[in-house]
Amino acid sequence: MHAHLTAAVVSNDPLFLQEVIGKSVNGTTYAGLRARTTGAPQNHWFGPAGDPRGAGIGTPEAIKLVWSCHREVIYDFGPIPRGWEVPPST
Repeated sequence: MHAHLTAAVVSNDPLFLQEVIGKSVNGTTYAGLRARTTGAPQNHWFGPAGDPRGAGIGTPEAIKLVWSCHREVIYDFGPIPRGWEVPPST
């Protein structure tokens, strides 16, 4: 991932997850069987690392503060509830 932005890595292969996550630098990476992102474009600013006290959309300051914050990795390894299915795309 050369841009180092928020990403979702959906896989049940732990070696693949380790390879991708090991190359992440900053932003938020969701990993696992049900990984999802918020879908927010990279120029939306909800405050550094999601802090709701500040906001901005499309400004250079917003982009700088959102994508230069600390690294966050969120894992979802289950267990998956019986009967769970992948939700339809939106």
